[in-house]
Amino acid sequence: MKIVFLFVTLAFYTGTECSGQHFIGLEKSATESLVKKEMKDLNLDESSKNVQFNYLKFVNSIGTKTFIVFFDEKNISVSTRMICDFSELNFMQNELNKKYKKTGKNSWEYIADNNKIEIILEKKEWYFIVSTKKKQ
Repeated sequence: MKIVFLFVTLAFYTGTECSGQHFIGLEKSATESLVKKEMKDLNLDESSKNVQFNYLKFVNSIGTKTFIVFFDEKNISVSTRMICDFSELNFMQNELNKKYKKTGKNSWEYIADNNKIEIILEKKEWYFIVSTKKKQ
């Protein structure tokens, strides 16, 4: 049983980036294929739409992660949001700490295309959110 759990856990994390930080500035047409390539556990979810926002939503099959990429009027991504079950928290914090410069208890930053990008982890009652956007 322990071997099955280990296998499922490893398979679940393989190919999954922290929260899609490098999606900022990407054209909408390229986003879906990049998610499929780099975040193999996520699939496009078109089951619901909010017409007030221009976005693509991806979910994993076991329901512990939802990844949303928001776009401007020119279909260029301006922010991302990864909503996760607390079972993902330790993994996510470790990955963020390894890959990015820590700027606070639950914040990180990095430079991409001469833009400073900020990453904020926000804990809620039943889940947590990792938001990524250009720093103002």
